[in-house]
Amino acid sequence: MCDAQNVSAVEPSEPEGRGSLLRSSFGTATTSVAGVGLRFITQLLLSNVLGANGYGTFLYARGWGELLGKVPDRGYHLAAVQFLPRFADDERRFRGFIRTVTIETLAGALALACLGIALLTIGGRLSAALALGLLLTFGEAAVKLCRVFLQSVHRFATANAFTELVRPIVALVVVGCLYFFDALTATSALATMLGAGLVVSVLQWQTFKAIAPANLLSGERITEREVWVASARPHMVSQTAVAVFANADLLLVGLLLAPVDAALYGAASRIAVLGRFSHQALESVAASRISEDFGRGDLRSIQGDVDRVIMYSSMATLGFTLVAWLFATPILRLFGPEFPAGRNVLILLVLSGIPNALTGPSGFVAAFSGQERRYAVTMACAAVALIGLGLVLIPLFGIEGMAIAYLVASTGWNLALIVQAKQLGIRCYPPLPRRVR
Repeated sequence: MCDAQNVSAVEPSEPEGRGSLLRSSFGTATTSVAGVGLRFITQLLLSNVLGANGYGTFLYARGWGELLGKVPDRGYHLAAVQFLPRFADDERRFRGFIRTVTIETLAGALALACLGIALLTIGGRLSAALALGLLLTFGEAAVKLCRVFLQSVHRFATANAFTELVRPIVALVVVGCLYFFDALTATSALATMLGAGLVVSVLQWQTFKAIAPANLLSGERITEREVWVASARPHMVSQTAVAVFANADLLLVGLLLAPVDAALYGAASRIAVLGRFSHQALESVAASRISEDFGRGDLRSIQGDVDRVIMYSSMATLGFTLVAWLFATPILRLFGPEFPAGRNVLILLVLSGIPNALTGPSGFVAAFSGQERRYAVTMACAAVALIGLGLVLIPLFGIEGMAIAYLVASTGWNLALIVQAKQLGIRCYPPLPRRVR
């Protein structure tokens, strides 16, 4: 899966190679592991204090926030990975791009937040969860926007540290204080997530102003909005589809079943995500290389990075799958006494990570190859298939039905991306053993 939030970049001058990719991924992976650990501790605290019902309500509203948070982006974050490196020696277009992204992203996020405030006046669980989710989009958009700014001046480690370390630390500290003062509820937890996002975005912006060259922040601007929007539009569709795919399962469970079921599914999903951090770290480092190599027509270098991502991420993912299979019940029990009932869901969701690992950075190969529209169609079809399968299987099998739908749809979109990459001359699957004559 190609997710803009996880995109980092590498200096173009950095040498290619097996060791280079691992070294570049190590810092990202280390920070991501720490961030995942902090988020996991926060989730454990929330589930044990709120109980399955309250935790399910929190996850349901949070899912709406993560889904709707992609709307203000409009695909600009993936477009930035393509355009900003080209504007390194063109300060006027650099400034114009940054200004356009800032105004349009924050304006869209503010509009959604206002809609969320309006929905708070309407009663009902769905309206309240959707309203809180809409309010969360402003913090999400601000964090992602400032992350792009830091990446644009080659402060990739700093950008990653803010989102993967500082933000989880702020959220965990505030949640801990709310627990100490007996004020931790689903609503206060959601407000904490919004506040943590806003605090981190302010810190990111101040850091950007401190380290960015003065000529990047002021001066004449060249704006080519029509060109940028046209390039970003396919990314917007694909990233929206990715967001739907990442959140529709939990939202469908919350919509069709009880909050307790959403809690069981959400806890299993949070654990399954732990097995994907190594793949995401390797994939994110390879992303900018793939974009640059496509610009040079260097398919051999692309294939090399694809093979390395597949090899390392497959080993890590298969190891995590084995651990999750053997220890699913005790791991789930950490969330509370009700949660081991989600064991089958956890196993199915962990298995769905294997196709991702075995196909490597196939999403970025498709997104940066000039076939952005085809990639967008592929991801949109995958999202529709997930929703359709969920609507059929949830009434039949409950939360396990949704997990089956996720596994089937995930496998399907990865197979489609393999075919698309193969037509470009890139093999996005492990090399097959050669026949011995």
